[in-house]
Amino acid sequence: MNRKIIGFRTEEFKTFSVLEEKVKRAVDELKGIAGKVLNKNKVEDWNSYLNDPLEYLAQRYFELYGKNEPPNAMPLRFLKSKVDIDERRLKIANNTFWQSSQRMREYAPIIEDTRVVFNLKEEDFNIYLNPEKKADYDAVKTFFDAAMALKEKGLGKTSINLVRYAEGVVMGNNGAEINPYYFQ
Repeated sequence: MNRKIIGFRTEEFKTFSVLEEKVKRAVDELKGIAGKVLNKNKVEDWNSYLNDPLEYLAQRYFELYGKNEPPNAMPLRFLKSKVDIDERRLKIANNTFWQSSQRMREYAPIIEDTRVVFNLKEEDFNIYLNPEKKADYDAVKTFFDAAMALKEKGLGKTSINLVRYAEGVVMGNNGAEINPYYFQ
């Protein structure tokens, strides 16, 4: 179905883009810490890693390098004795991931076993014309375009008159404009 785009939710998109960048930086930070601790071995279970990063790293490190340790050895103690891990950085990156992801609501990344998938798409912020309001939109657009042409020639009045005359026209930052939300 080919729907007509009549606007874009710019501010919302900017807000979610900033949040997604924070999440991406947090994921990169978490990958870097895991890479340092696990000697380039990748995170195999992102759900576990994000739910308790220190515990995940301890268990994974122990699986990789603790084969000769006694069966009652504690993975976290073993990890801390072998690797200098910045727990504060780990906690900050993890908290940033969860806080920013939560604020992203339906645009939050999807956590899969082997990766984190980002799903913020620009087209999700398009405003589409409601087919039932097409005739109204076309009439307002024709009226608006004619009024702007008159104004450019010095024959039109101030923009506020358009807002008073036609429903679906609002005052924006640059004068009168068609309100896409009215026609969605």
